Amino acid sequence: MDDSTALLLAVPYYLLVVPASVILHALLTILSPLYYALQFVLLPFIYLAHFTWHAVVFPFVMLAKLETLYVYLGVAGIVGVTTGEMIKIKIRYA
Repeated sequence: MDDSTALLLAVPYYLLVVPASVILHALLTILSPLYYALQFVLLPFIYLAHFTWHAVVFPFVMLAKLETLYVYLGVAGIVGVTTGEMIKIKIRYA
């Protein structure tokens, strides 16, 4: 890489990236205790929301586990109704 190209790339880096990185690091250092305090205060509500979500989703999880049986019984019902109707039509018009 040419020296002038390296200089052209280094100047924006030191003018933009380094100050932004220092500001971001300082901001994260200042806000980190606030984040952990807020996380500690909200922890019971997070557990409550987690438990509520699992209680709401539980029937759908059970339904997903029974999907194969549901499909099997559904197809068996359709076959049974179709066979019954065919027998009824055959007996009626025979």
